Amino acid sequence: MTKAQWLPYLVERRGDHDVVRLIDVNRLDLNHAFLHHALEEATTQHLAQAIRLTTLPKWLNEQPEPDDNYSDFAAIFHVSRCGSTLLSHNISVAPNVISLNEPPFFRILRHRLDGTCSLDEALAICLKVLACWRRWAASQGKRLVIKFNSQMHAYAHQLFSEMAGARFVFLHRDPVAVLESLDRNPPSFLRSEAAQARFPVPPYLQHVEAEPIAKAAAARFCATVDYFSRVEREDLLTVAYPQLASRFSDILRHLRLDPDAVTKWSATRYAKARKENGDQLYVPVSAERMNRFTRQNAHLVAVARGQYDKYLSAEKARSLRATQSTAADFLG
Repeated sequence: MTKAQWLPYLVERRGDHDVVRLIDVNRLDLNHAFLHHALEEATTQHLAQAIRLTTLPKWLNEQPEPDDNYSDFAAIFHVSRCGSTLLSHNISVAPNVISLNEPPFFRILRHRLDGTCSLDEALAICLKVLACWRRWAASQGKRLVIKFNSQMHAYAHQLFSEMAGARFVFLHRDPVAVLESLDRNPPSFLRSEAAQARFPVPPYLQHVEAEPIAKAAAARFCATVDYFSRVEREDLLTVAYPQLASRFSDILRHLRLDPDAVTKWSATRYAKARKENGDQLYVPVSAERMNRFTRQNAHLVAVARGQYDKYLSAEKARSLRATQSTAADFLG
């Protein structure tokens, strides 16, 4: 039997104690759409053998400081429902990469051990957890690519500051498709009132009449594109949903992966299907349904599209500056 390899995957507060859950990574099947699906399968089948608990202070004392050169690491930021899971699945086919889809250990940045630690302290813990996964990937001669969840724009500034040498991608999509998808199939982070309260409604949305879920989804979308409209970094590649297939090679190169080692882009499989439903096909939403959602939520859509148009304008201006800079360098 393969020797156990224990990696941290969740840091949480239990009663008066801060604990770290560790998983035997050799029991994980990373072909699942999301890392938590692999964790669920491993702990269901081998609960006693697959999981361990340790106290956070003890675990931290055993950890070396993370390597501050993040050239071995890449991450994907995105708005919701923009093809990020499909991209993560396609990247995972590369032979020299470990692709993790929304690992739960980043949740500490939000809950901060039930408010008992600061953001800086939570970030330091998170980076030590990440360092374990980076070392594990490096031990196999592979790069680590993580697809964040769509709430991570709130911590992008801190992550950019800490992760010198890393590469990043930001995926975006027209708000009608995003908001219609979230309205039709709302995720858990938008269903409860407590979850909705985590996304403060900006002034330009406060007087819009809409269901709470739709309003929270729009607030989240607008906050994400507003943040990235103000980010200009050479290590950040931005890609629109319709360009995923045509720019897949560009994405791989930006992430320091070899495009020739990956088969062509595949969009037939439903990327979010569980492994047991791996042959489930993706069925696009009809234009009629999209138009109906737009009519029923005209004001909300107009506001979100206005924010998205501002993002696209900023992106166009950045692209123009980059072209002018390249031309200036060429002309000497």
